[in-house]
Parts: sequence; C-alpha cells; structure tokens
Amino acid sequence: MKTSAIYVYLVCLSVLVVSCKKDDISDQDRMFLNIAGSAGIMEVEMGKLAQQKGVRADVKRYGDQMVDQHTKVNEEFRALIKRLNVEVPETMNERNQQMVRELAALEGAAFDAKYIDTMIADHQLATEKFQEAHDIAKNKEYKDWLARMIPVVDEHRKMAEDMKNDTTRTASMNH
Repeated sequence: MKTSAIYVYLVCLSVLVVSCKKDDISDQDRMFLNIAGSAGIMEVEMGKLAQQKGVRADVKRYGDQMVDQHTKVNEEFRALIKRLNVEVPETMNERNQQMVRELAALEGAAFDAKYIDTMIADHQLATEKFQEAHDIAKNKEYKDWLARMIPVVDEHRKMAEDMKNDTTRTASMNH
C-alpha cells in the first residue's frame, strides 16, 4: 500500500515537473515573443527593400544578409514557439508596418541613410531587449534560444554601424 502511494506520488510529481517546464513561459515572455516575431518579419521586409532600393553596394549586401539570416532565424523562431505552445501573429504589428512604409517611401541616398540608421537603432534595442528577456526567462529552451540570438543581433548592429562609419569616413575624405 505504501509503495503504491509513493509510486502514485512520483508519477504525479513527474507530470507536474513536465507540465511546469512546458508552461513556464510567462505573460512577459509571450509579449516579448510577439514583439520579436513582428520585428523578425520587419527585418526581412526592410532587407528586401534594401536589395531593391539601396544605392550603395554595402547597403544591398547588408540587405541580402538580413533577408537570408532573418529568414533562417524566423524559421527557427516559428519552430520554437510551436514547441513552447505559444501563439504569435504571422504578420508585423502596426508599428513595424509603419516603419516599413516610411522606409519604402524613400529613394536614393536618403533611403540608404534611413535604412542604416534604422538598422543600428533597431538592432541596438533588440540586443538590449533580448538580454532583458534572457535574464528573466525561466524556460531552458527559450533561454538557450535567446542566448544564441543575442550575439547574432549584436553583430547585425555592428555591421550597420560599420556601414555608417564608412559613410562618415567617405564624406570627410571628399571635403
């Protein structure tokens, strides 16, 4: 009798542990995942704009990289949220849609400058938010994914800063 009670207790405990691991995604985690999902889609859309409308070769190359790398990250993201049983919209939020519309309205050097500035600001903010999300995350798989993404996002920021610095150097050489 005692053995079967212990067995039932252990079975119940293991079910609780497994369900806790699946359900340890907080409302704050879900909110971040919604924002991150939208931003990932936006990065691909802006990268496509850079491929089409960029004047500078480095802007076009960076756009290529953003489309390629963010498409892969977005696929990994969708697989993660499916495993975590988290639903996020398949489209950009209104803020990100507006940013894409504003960028799409520009041409030439104004497009390149706005794209570079946007990539610096967005990737800087994303690096900070990914780190904050990582610091409070409880789910191991989610936390591990965030840890892998932080250096990727930060590298994208550095690449955009390098493009901006190249612009500044080129402009000062021409004066």
